[in-house]
Amino acid sequence: MKKGEKAEVIADAFYCEKEDNKELFPFELSPDANTTFEIELVDFYDKEMEKWDYSAEERVTVAAGFKDEANKAFRAKEMEKAKEFYTKVEVYLEGQTEPEALALKISVKCNLSLIHLNAGDFKKAVQWASESLEIDTDHVKSRYRRA
Repeated sequence: MKKGEKAEVIADAFYCEKEDNKELFPFELSPDANTTFEIELVDFYDKEMEKWDYSAEERVTVAAGFKDEANKAFRAKEMEKAKEFYTKVEVYLEGQTEPEALALKISVKCNLSLIHLNAGDFKKAVQWASESLEIDTDHVKSRYRRA
């Protein structure tokens, strides 16, 4: 259906006369007659596309957008929101080995390390920094945060 489109729905009397439906159908229904309803699609929303809906190249672009949102949240001191977006980046880049994807992974893991470091969760901070160093052993910020 399209927005504004109308449809006719015919409901069997069996479903309309049930005791639980008295609130939905406050009017008197004939026990052996079908009921016809006219419905109109007033509005709808588009479902957010999932990771597998994108090609590998598109996933990197989408992940970069999530990283930007995470950085904004981080600057606004909204750490939970930032973690949520950084985690989305992780999910979208899973299995990616292109240089651009790897650079994003390193940056995100390093930023997650900083979030956990600031929160006093040193074990997770070290874990994220170590994961970043698995990709690039020379990444200075990751080495500093792991130390």
